[in-house]
Amino acid sequence: MDLKTDKTIIKNDNYDLVYVTVSTVDAAGNLLPNATDLINFEVTGGGKLVGVDNSYQANLDSFKASFCKLFSGKCIAIIQSNGMKENIQLKASTGNGISEEIINIKVD
Repeated sequence: MDLKTDKTIIKNDNYDLVYVTVSTVDAAGNLLPNATDLINFEVTGGGKLVGVDNSYQANLDSFKASFCKLFSGKCIAIIQSNGMKENIQLKASTGNGISEEIINIKVD
């Protein structure tokens, strides 16, 4: 699993957002487009999870859930600053507990 953010620092203003793309990759870093794992998200520190999506048009899961099923090997988590001046930690893990990744985002 690979996590990438659109930025590494967000403002501590209760409005700023950071988009984290989750991709399932093999040992060489190649995308696994057939992966459909369920990804669970946990956010701690100065942020909160405000949305998830996988761009699948027939997806019936809530955009406000703390989980998202991969589509074409990818999904996205949207995190918003929550007014606490603490760095944000996002933990993404597969529903089966096999894979887990953590990314840190600085709050300024």
